[in-house]
Amino acid sequence: MTWNWKAFVVLFIIGAGILIIGIFLSTYTDSVIGGIQEILNQGNLSQDQRNYFEGMLNWWNAQKITFYSPVAYLLTAIGVVIVIFSIVYSTLAIWHESKTK
Repeated sequence: MTWNWKAFVVLFIIGAGILIIGIFLSTYTDSVIGGIQEILNQGNLSQDQRNYFEGMLNWWNAQKITFYSPVAYLLTAIGVVIVIFSIVYSTLAIWHESKTK
């Protein structure tokens, strides 16, 4: 088992990228829902506008529960596992390499 720094870098970047996408997806949906709630808190909306934004809010909440949150959690978990694996594998490879010399 020899340590290959290129494999470490590639795995680490892939894991970090997946982790960032998962966090971004979760943050994005929360910011959209928060923006819609701020619009609804304004008192100068007509009833048609209020109904439109309430429908949007309901749709985003449903999508967050059924799609965005599970995907974000899955991507975050996969990213963390890949990053930890790349660090542990590289550490063990370096340790094994130093023991054999």
